[in-house]
Order: sequence, then C-alpha cells, then structure tokens
Amino acid sequence: MNNTNVTDDSIEEHFIDNLFTFNSDYKIKRVWSPHSGDVFVTANNEDILSWDCRKDGIAMKIENAHEMLVQDVDYNPNKPYFIATAGNDCNIKIWDIRLPNEPLKIMSDHSHWVWNVKFNHYHDQLLISSSSDCQVNLQSAVSVSSSAKFLEEKSLFVIDEKSDLEEKNSMDDSINMNYSSYEQELFYTGAGTSHPVDGIISTYDQHEDSVYSITWSNSDPWIFGSLSYDGRFVINIVPSEEKYKIFNITCS
Repeated sequence: MNNTNVTDDSIEEHFIDNLFTFNSDYKIKRVWSPHSGDVFVTANNEDILSWDCRKDGIAMKIENAHEMLVQDVDYNPNKPYFIATAGNDCNIKIWDIRLPNEPLKIMSDHSHWVWNVKFNHYHDQLLISSSSDCQVNLQSAVSVSSSAKFLEEKSLFVIDEKSDLEEKNSMDDSINMNYSSYEQELFYTGAGTSHPVDGIISTYDQHEDSVYSITWSNSDPWIFGSLSYDGRFVINIVPSEEKYKIFNITCS
C-alpha cells in the first residue's frame, strides 16, 4: 500500500475508517506515529491496537490496557513505540507497544475519568492530562522519556567520582552494578534536586466542570490550554522551576 499523507483531521478519520474495520461500541481514538507515515495507534474499548498501512491486519495489540474504557492515546514525539493512554479507571499509563504485558509506568493522580493525555511536543517527559474531576495535571515522567539516558549518564559519572581509586579504572561493569534499581528509583523520585523527577509538577483547578480537551501550544513548548464542558478555556504555563531543571539536562 502506498504511503498516504494525511493533513486534515476529517480526511484522516475518513481515511482510517474506510481503510480498516474496527470492532468498538465507542468513537475510536486514534493517533498517527510522528516517526512513520504508515503507522497509527487506536484505542478500541479497553484495548490498544497498532496498525501499519503497509500490512493487513493488526501489527501489535495491548489487550485490556485499562480496566475500563480507554479515552485517549498519544504518541511520544521523541521515542518510537512509546505511547501514553488515559482511561475511565482514573489511570494514565505509558507503554512500549512492543512489550504489551505491562505498562512502563502508571500514574493515578486523577479521581475520576481521564479524558485526555498529551505529550509535550519537544520535552517528552512533560505530560498534561484532563479529567472529569475538573482538574488539569502537569506531570513529569522523565524515567521513561528520551531524557532518561542523559540523567543516567550524569548519575553514573557522579557515582564514579565517589568510588575508590581502584574502581575508577573501570567505568562499565562495576558502575552499572552499583547503579541499582533502588538508586535509580530514588534518582527519579527525589525531592529538591536540580534535575527533573517523576511525579506531579502542578495541579490546576481553574475549571468548575469536566475538562474534555487539552492541547500544547504549537509555537511555545511551555504553554498549554484546557477546555471544560461549561465552555471555559484556560491557558497555563510550565513553572519556571521545572523549565530550569529541564535546561539543566539539555545544557549540561
């Protein structure tokens, strides 16, 4: 099948619906891969399906990705195969679609249905989500982002500096062994650090009704907007403290 360039949402929906047959009782959530013009992912009830326009049938499948209906799916702009999903089980999950048995990360910070989750277009550790709990959450998931490798390299360097003189002759196996899973978890969740860590950055409660839509600005990576059922549209900005932490990764 020839690659098809889809630029308009209505054309995209018509193209996908006529190209593939979906078994779902609800409106299909879909997102094209930013890494390939032939690949897209859909949310079908509680399942996540990956499709390749060059092939027939389903390319990859995550069964029962959520305990309840999946409301949204988004593709990581920097890491192929990495997606985020949001569901009526109040959870946000990050997946590597090649590893369907369990998610890489689960975030359970909303108290009602989660309608949307969106990766930042540039800094993929930043995610925004909206829910029927009337809140918008700005979250950091740096441990499963493209920035993780830079943080780990910096951490390994620090561990090596603190090691004995004998250990300094070996920068590979000995350091990798010292860098335990416990240290890695502490590194990504520690408070008061100069680098980004996993967790809630800010919670925004300016809405008085369910927040059904959110989006990042296409021109400014730090601005995002949210729209609630009562018609209120709110614009927010990533806190300066978090910006500086991200700059500390990219500029060091």
